[in-house]
Amino acid sequence: MKREDSIGRFIGMLHRYMRMCFEQEVYRFGIPDPWFHYLVRLRHEDGVSQEELAEFHHDDGATVARAVKTEGGALHRAGIGRQR
Repeated sequence: MKREDSIGRFIGMLHRYMRMCFEQEVYRFGIPDPWFHYLVRLRHEDGVSQEELAEFHHDDGATVARAVKTEGGALHRAGIGRQR
């Protein structure tokens, strides 16, 4: 079997293409792709804290703060993040 015909290679190419399409769609809303997983968690568990998001996703607290911070964070600009 030639490398070009490998199912694994095809799946890898499909995955990269799907990620590119996904990133373009999410970016239209001003949300960088790496922060999308925060949205998913907030959608399913309203009121989760920044500390809980950081722990759940194994991220640094500062990374989460940049994503959701009041006035200027990507999630705040999208009308999703709010401070409590």
